[in-house]
Amino acid sequence: MPTRLRIGTILRSLIASVLAVFAAASAAAQQSGEDVLFEAANISREAENGPIIAEGDVSAFFGDQLLSADRVTYDPATEIVTAVGNVTLVSAQGDAFYADRIELAGDLRDGIAVSFRALLSDDARLAARYAVRRRGAVNELRHAVYSACDVCRRDGAPTTPTWRLRAVRVTQNEERRTISYRHMFFDLKGVPVLYAPYFQQPDPTVERQSGFLTPNIGNNTLLGAFFELPYYFALSSNFDMTLAPFYTSNDGVLWKNEWRHRLNFGEYVLQGGVINTEQRDNENDPIGDASLRWHVFGEGDFNITPEWRAGFDVARTSDDTYIRRYDIEPEGDLRRDANSLAGDLTRLTTNVNASRLTEQSRLDVDSFFFQGLRPGDNAGLTPYVLPQISYTRDLKPALIGGRAEVRGDILSLQRSEGVDTRRFASAVAWSRGLTTRSGQRITGFAELRAEVYHTEDLNEGTELVAPVLDDDTNTQFRALPTIGAQWSFPLVRYSGASRQIIEPIAQVALSPIGGNPPEIFNEDSQSLEFDTASLFQFNKFSGLDRFEDGQRANLGVRFASIWESGLRVDATVGQTFRVQEQSPFGQETGLDGRTSDIVGSLDLTLGRSFRLSNRLRIDEDSGSIRRNETSARYRLGRFDGLFTHTSLEDNDVETGIVSREELNTRNRFRVTRNWFGTVGWREDLVTNQTIQQSFGVLYRDNCASFQISYRRDFIRDREIQPNTSVLFTFQLRTLGDFGLSNLN
Repeated sequence: MPTRLRIGTILRSLIASVLAVFAAASAAAQQSGEDVLFEAANISREAENGPIIAEGDVSAFFGDQLLSADRVTYDPATEIVTAVGNVTLVSAQGDAFYADRIELAGDLRDGIAVSFRALLSDDARLAARYAVRRRGAVNELRHAVYSACDVCRRDGAPTTPTWRLRAVRVTQNEERRTISYRHMFFDLKGVPVLYAPYFQQPDPTVERQSGFLTPNIGNNTLLGAFFELPYYFALSSNFDMTLAPFYTSNDGVLWKNEWRHRLNFGEYVLQGGVINTEQRDNENDPIGDASLRWHVFGEGDFNITPEWRAGFDVARTSDDTYIRRYDIEPEGDLRRDANSLAGDLTRLTTNVNASRLTEQSRLDVDSFFFQGLRPGDNAGLTPYVLPQISYTRDLKPALIGGRAEVRGDILSLQRSEGVDTRRFASAVAWSRGLTTRSGQRITGFAELRAEVYHTEDLNEGTELVAPVLDDDTNTQFRALPTIGAQWSFPLVRYSGASRQIIEPIAQVALSPIGGNPPEIFNEDSQSLEFDTASLFQFNKFSGLDRFEDGQRANLGVRFASIWESGLRVDATVGQTFRVQEQSPFGQETGLDGRTSDIVGSLDLTLGRSFRLSNRLRIDEDSGSIRRNETSARYRLGRFDGLFTHTSLEDNDVETGIVSREELNTRNRFRVTRNWFGTVGWREDLVTNQTIQQSFGVLYRDNCASFQISYRRDFIRDREIQPNTSVLFTFQLRTLGDFGLSNLN
């Protein structure tokens, strides 16, 4: 029978000391006040003041931690605790520590572990000949090795890890909160590739510390040789800054900076850069005479009161090609918004907003500032909105039931050289749905809009529309009522291992004709995409400046088939019919005339092996496909990839959309278990010109990935010329991402 004793003071000191050796929370262990449950086959003491000896499967449980060893000795005279033979400690976090022998002082200030090993909770491994604790604040590993890779094959045979870090000495100073390395080596497959005589980093208790970040080095035909070395400033617990001077041999130094600040009621991030190219010496570089070039990105979100919020989004640059020339994109906290900021190279948007949200209402106050980056953009004709105020309140009518809402909108849109618009709009909307006993769904709806437009400088036009009147000012009032109903009848059929659902849908909407006089310029309804997603919107315009008038019917059918094998098919097809020949939509939308184009969608999924998504629009008269968007993801044996095909037969003067057809594909082929080949291609099928192509080789295992890729971009935009990139990136699990580039 194993002996069970509660000797909290002795074992608590032992476990706290062992935790301290491995940089754990020894102080917390001492102050916890918990007893230790101790097991051993035999406990003996030769004299009253002699050492206490526990032998045979010694185990000690302290909270969520477990310590085991073959023999544990505590000498009260010297207050030294010794654990010998198969010493194991499992922490509350799931880390496992091993040693052949541990010897610790009772005051927790000094100790040593021989043949120290650790298996961490993230499957990383750490080993050292000795782990030493000195003066209660310094933990040191001698001849240490660290890796997050497997060191054994599946059959248990040892193998060389893909990568590992080695150091003659690793020292953690708890008072300074630093970890330093002496004679550090980085090995790939057992071969040393990097060496540093000394390296220092903050220890895991430090959330932030000032210091240099990963550099960026390369070469580019536009910029020449370039070098970037960011420096991080940990200025306070709630604000910090990163300064990243970006040196280029052709243009000089681009000074980039990021400022982050967290407040009690919100937070904001600002990023920017500025470069003076006045002294550059490159006569063949056609960027003109501009000398001071800059950019600003930023966002902020603030909780003013429990109901009021405010925020901003900033994206501005000095000129059209600056962002592409210097490969600028939001970084750090703003990286997730890269597509909405630098990813759109035709227009940047800056927004300042405030909102009030209650259970029944919402108030939004916005201002918008736009910057066009296309060659033909005229800054004088680019509008700015200051302000736009929108209000919505939900109602529950007692007499007619259903749901209703009241909306109001005030807009002031101005240009320095074009049409200025003031808009006052209000609306009341109602809807009510019911389901019959047979499963039919019927929804009735009604809306009444009343709007007043006051426009000035009509003789100057906008960036998209030429002047339509000779008068400078004009005031227009319009009342726009709509009433309608929607019916659907979902039918379900079970057949063996499958289930089919078919749902016919019909919607009728009635509005008076003539709701779009030419004196009202289309400012907020220029983006319109007619597809199955917008088919059953009784007003298909995205904004208020345009109104879908007349009497029309939207008809369609939805179908779904679901199989137990993992096969699923979803499809929708539909069309819009109008009583009048007159239509508020342009020919390019597919909604002009009495009958619209036919829209359809198809989604096909086969488990994880294949997924097809298709959206198309078919000309009702000729039967030709006017718009087709297809994407297919596949995983078949050694191959996996993505194909997308886009075909647009639109020619829209207002939006600038022209006919185009593109094919884009990214594919990967598995050569062996860890080696892959990659191919990417983007082709303009109208001009038969390649837009981008890439080829690469990828290695990936459980702890690392390495990729070498070649990329050629053929896009031209003023001084931006086609260029070639050779990229090398690698990722080490638990350590991060690294990369080098050579651009020509």
